[in-house]
Amino acid sequence: MARKDSLEDSITETIDPVPLPLRWLRAHGLRSLTPWHLLELPEEGRTFRAEFRKESAGGSQPERDFLPFARRQDNDDVAGFVVDRSGVTAKVITAHLTWAGGAERQGYPHVTRYGDIWEWLKAVVDETAEWCCEEDLPPR
Repeated sequence: MARKDSLEDSITETIDPVPLPLRWLRAHGLRSLTPWHLLELPEEGRTFRAEFRKESAGGSQPERDFLPFARRQDNDDVAGFVVDRSGVTAKVITAHLTWAGGAERQGYPHVTRYGDIWEWLKAVVDETAEWCCEEDLPPR
């Protein structure tokens, strides 16, 4: 059996493969838009997913599970596809994890919702524009 994409390795057998838009972006070389970085290691995805599931258990959030695909470098925000009973959906959320290791109080973890990865990317581009600086470029 051929080795799957490293992100797919973090998915249990009950979850569908990584959605096409993410596979397409990765195939075209997208790895980051600072401050956001796509996850490379399966362990990262598993860790973020497990923590989100713990923190959202019993809370008021409609989302109880997600498939993480990116993290923000300067805080505990993680982006992922919403997972429901039918599997991985096109919907994307960013969750601000608190690393409490258990169910959070109402309204936590803080979640921002996007219709799909393209809507999420539009927001990420605005955040990236704020990080654009000469110091991050290689010398001429």
